[in-house]
Amino acid sequence: MIKLATFSNCTLVLFLWLLTIAPHAVEETSVLAPGWEGRTELPDDYPRPPKTDSSLFYIQRNLNTNTIVYDLDIVEGEVRKGHPINAYWLRYGEDGAKKDLSWLQAVLAYGYTSKKIDHGYRIKLKAYNDRYIQLIVKEGKWDAWMTINGTEVTLTNIYVYADESGLFPDVKYVDIYGRDRISGQVIKERIHNK
Repeated sequence: MIKLATFSNCTLVLFLWLLTIAPHAVEETSVLAPGWEGRTELPDDYPRPPKTDSSLFYIQRNLNTNTIVYDLDIVEGEVRKGHPINAYWLRYGEDGAKKDLSWLQAVLAYGYTSKKIDHGYRIKLKAYNDRYIQLIVKEGKWDAWMTINGTEVTLTNIYVYADESGLFPDVKYVDIYGRDRISGQVIKERIHNK
């Protein structure tokens, strides 16, 4: 079983709580209303970020509808060297307002590291770096490729399920979703935090 080492680190969990939950606790109370703890799958009623030419993937959580979006970082028509992805919030709890990640969020939770490889970049997310994502350009189109359940897919989204009833969030599992690059079939893998 793959260990979510970063999520089990109490210090990081405290930072994640301080960065994402505490500042918005008042405004998100209605989203935390009954039922959040029962969401065991990605809710059908969650908003989906608009798809653009630069869209890669996004992360959503059972806590609320706010979404972390990962797009290509395009500068003057080219993917930015050394920083190929722009990560930001879509605050659906605030009328879908787009907000930059704070420095701490980018460094500790929702940021990434990148390494140049042939035809693209190898990406590791800060919150979960046991697997990598390949940001590959093929025939002029960029995609985020990943292996999910032994199948090479285009990564579409990630859903984090955490128990928010205690003082700090306790991540129970993460669902990773992608589309098989040949059949287009949705592939999902659940990684439990043990």
